[in-house]
Amino acid sequence: MELSSLVHPHHVEEAMRLFTAATVDASSNHANFEINEEEKKDVKDCETLIKQRVNVGGKVKKETLLKFMQDQQVELSIAKKTLMLMVRRMEFEETDFGTYKRVV
Repeated sequence: MELSSLVHPHHVEEAMRLFTAATVDASSNHANFEINEEEKKDVKDCETLIKQRVNVGGKVKKETLLKFMQDQQVELSIAKKTLMLMVRRMEFEETDFGTYKRVV
């Protein structure tokens, strides 16, 4: 990387490489998101626990919430899927430094 007032072809190539790498990484993080029939009850129970733990408008660090869920005997994969689902439904939003804020 370099500071320049002109854009050269290798700058564009590097920007495209970084964008592609970031897109592939983000896509692979969400690829294993499907919830099968066996997991649906576990996810619903996990949602209930999360809602009991975090009040509307409340914030909690991701690590703290995942530790709490594990202490409640929830599998880590179920806890992560549930959080991702709740973020997608805009019940939670990800804020700074790995923190979740409950919106609804």
